[in-house]
Amino acid sequence: MRRIDTDGLLGFFQQSEDLAWAHDGVITQSWADFSEAARQSWSGFGEVESFAWGDLHIQVLARDAAVVTTTFDFAATDTAGAPIALTGAFTTVWLDTELGWKIVNSAESYTPPEPAPEG
Repeated sequence: MRRIDTDGLLGFFQQSEDLAWAHDGVITQSWADFSEAARQSWSGFGEVESFAWGDLHIQVLARDAAVVTTTFDFAATDTAGAPIALTGAFTTVWLDTELGWKIVNSAESYTPPEPAPEG
C-alpha cells in the first residue's frame, strides 16, 4: 500500500505513439519514452506516507474526450529515507478507448522542495 505501483499508474496512460507527457523538465512524445521517463522519475521514491487529490474539475469535450484538472499533496521518503513533500497541479486529457478511459496527454507541476539548510 505504501509503494508506488508503477505498472498500475502506467496503466492509466494510452499505450500509443500519440501520448505526450511533461514532468520535471522532461517532455516525451511516445509511449516508450514516457514509460522509461516515468519509471526513472518514480524509482527514487521509497515509501509513500500520504497522497491526496484536491477537487477534480472535469471538462467534457465530446462523448469520448475530457480534460481533468486537480491539485495534489504528496508525502514520501526517497530510497535513502529522506523526506519528500510535493504540492502541485495535475492536468490530463482522457479519451474513451476500446480498453476504457485512457490518458493521452498529461502535465504536472509542483513547488520544488525546499533545499536542505547548509551547515
